[in-house]
Amino acid sequence: MSDVAGADDPKFLAWIDLETTGLDERRDHILEVALVLTRWEPTLEEVASLSLVVKPDAKDWEDRMDETVRKMHDRSRLLREVPYGVSIHEAKWAIEDLFDKNGEPGDYMLAGSGVQFDRRFIAEDMRSLIPWLAYPIFDVGVVRRFVRLSGAEVETDLGRVKHRAMADVVRHLAEAREFLTWMAS
Repeated sequence: MSDVAGADDPKFLAWIDLETTGLDERRDHILEVALVLTRWEPTLEEVASLSLVVKPDAKDWEDRMDETVRKMHDRSRLLREVPYGVSIHEAKWAIEDLFDKNGEPGDYMLAGSGVQFDRRFIAEDMRSLIPWLAYPIFDVGVVRRFVRLSGAEVETDLGRVKHRAMADVVRHLAEAREFLTWMAS
């Protein structure tokens, strides 16, 4: 572990992104989950990853999507893959297995952009993952806004949002690395 880590810091950042049928965790469903584990150190060394398309249990999941969400997931081709996806339980078990192989409950800080959204869906649909996650989150979107507010200019050429879980995780992780490089210079 790096000497920059404090006693209360997690061992890992769990970079997670979800694609869902909408914004309401009580009504909507997870369609895709991606996770990249990195060490809690300045290089954000990758330890493990997974990406799974999820087939919702509800028969009417497609009917619940509004037109904007439907178009977004159709353009990304996600909707074509959902019928072949795993169950939400299989996705949860795969993440728990990855966590169990690398650490202990509380060793993982949820990371990404807008991850409070993801945490709400995790709490609703994959409740057993919550004990694995440390209380604080690392939201690179907040860092991005703070840097902008400061007037600093940081070059990030990360392209546009793909609305596919792994592509978005990779984008957020690259952005965090850009900010770390900028802060260290």
